[in-house]
Amino acid sequence: PSPTPVVAIDPGGPGGWRMLPDPVGLGTSIVARIVAVPGGFVAVGCTALPGIECDVPAVWTSADAVTWSEPTLLPTISGEMRGQASAAAVTRAGLAVGGLVVRNDQVHAVLWFSSDGRSFERVGDAVSLADAAVGNLTSISDRFIAVGAMAPYGGEFYGFRAWSSDDGRTWVDRTPGDPGEAVGGGLLAVEGGLVAWGPTCTVCVPETAWWRSGWSRCTWPRRIW
Repeated sequence: PSPTPVVAIDPGGPGGWRMLPDPVGLGTSIVARIVAVPGGFVAVGCTALPGIECDVPAVWTSADAVTWSEPTLLPTISGEMRGQASAAAVTRAGLAVGGLVVRNDQVHAVLWFSSDGRSFERVGDAVSLADAAVGNLTSISDRFIAVGAMAPYGGEFYGFRAWSSDDGRTWVDRTPGDPGEAVGGGLLAVEGGLVAWGPTCTVCVPETAWWRSGWSRCTWPRRIW
């Protein structure tokens, strides 16, 4: 079956949330994340081209979350046959988008950046992004933080991965020396630092120790609400 995107909005008041029956502009797509940017909203995910399943990384823009633009295809490089944008975060510098692409049957993490939410460029160090996937993005103290997983040949994810950027264009690999088996899926900025979690464990880093001690397994119970 063809994917059908669903968008719900809450205009305020007693009516609460209402689902948009057919979000204009989203077409046959999968929307993974919607973030607020100055002047409106940006949705990230994948879209389908004629004869191709929903495997083309794309973004959409909207001023009111009701009517959306036609998809803007995110930049890919030669040999990348499939991909999806799955995460986004905003700082004063702009908008960062993360996800994965498949090149030569191998999964690679990918990052894009936009200073205006409309025009995107491919960013990040290809070496540190190889054999991985970005699962989530957030911002703390005007710094972008991305987490994800290792992706060995065959695309079976394991092992925690992390990256950071002060400007959205230059990214630093922050993967701990012993990434363990956790897959970085959830990511939350909390008072005093960050918490990331996956299927097998929770890891955290105090904001003040980001550049010193790095990530470590949290000491509190491995449950997040």
